[in-house]
Amino acid sequence: MNNGRGHMRAMLGAVALATIAGSAPAGGPTLTRAEAAAALLDKGSGVDITPVAQVWSPYIDYGFGPGFEGLLPAGSTVEPARLNVEPWVSAPILLGVDQYFFWIDDLPKEDFVHGTRFVFVDPSVAAPTVGNGGISVFVEGWWPVINGVPFLELDIHRTTLAPAGPGNPDGLIAGFAFEPPPPPPAPPGGGSPANVADANACGIVVNGSNDTHHKNNATRMKNDLQNVDGVPAGRINTVAGGNAA
Repeated sequence: MNNGRGHMRAMLGAVALATIAGSAPAGGPTLTRAEAAAALLDKGSGVDITPVAQVWSPYIDYGFGPGFEGLLPAGSTVEPARLNVEPWVSAPILLGVDQYFFWIDDLPKEDFVHGTRFVFVDPSVAAPTVGNGGISVFVEGWWPVINGVPFLELDIHRTTLAPAGPGNPDGLIAGFAFEPPPPPPAPPGGGSPANVADANACGIVVNGSNDTHHKNNATRMKNDLQNVDGVPAGRINTVAGGNAA
C-alpha cells in the first residue's frame, strides 16, 4: 500500500513534467477556477462527492491573476497535516506542473483523523476527468498544508456567509459550512467577568493534550468568553498560543 501511494505521487510529478514539455498552452492555463470546479463537480469527472461532503479550494491568487485562484504553480507542495499516521502513511506531494487544488472533507462533522481527499485538476486539459488523467485524487486523513501553510486547520476556520461556489471568498466550492460565531452581544449587566475592575485578574486553566483537537477546543472557549460573555479581547490570555497549558 505504501509503495503504491509513493508511486502515485511520483507519477503525478512525471505526468506533470511531461505535460509541461508537450501540451501546456504557451499563453498559460486554459481552465479558470470556475471551469475547474465545474469539471470536478460534474457527474462524469470520476470523483464521487457525497451530499455530506465539503469541497474547498483556497481562494488565493498564487500568481495567475483573478479568475485563477487556487491554481498552484509547478514546484508547489501539498501535504497532510500529519505524516506517517496509519492507515494514511503519506509523503508531501510535489507538483511538476500547475494544478488546481481541491480538498474534499468526506466527514466534516467528525474529529480527525478521518478520510479526506486531495484532488488536483490539470488546467491544460479542456475537459479533465480521472479517466483521461486530467484529475488526480489522493486519499488522505487530514487537512492540507500548502507550501508550508495549513489550510482550514480548525473547524472554526471552515465558516462562510457567502453561497458555496467558485467565487466564495472563503473557499467553499460545494457543501455546507459550519455556522460562524455569533456577533458580540450588548454589554452584559453586573456580575459578568467583563465588568469587574481592570485591576482584578480573570483566569481560566485548561489542561489538555498538545494537539490540534485541544487547540480547537481552547480557541472555541476564547471565542465564547469574548463573543458570548463580553470579555474584552485584551483580558483573555492564552498559554503557548492556545495549545496545552
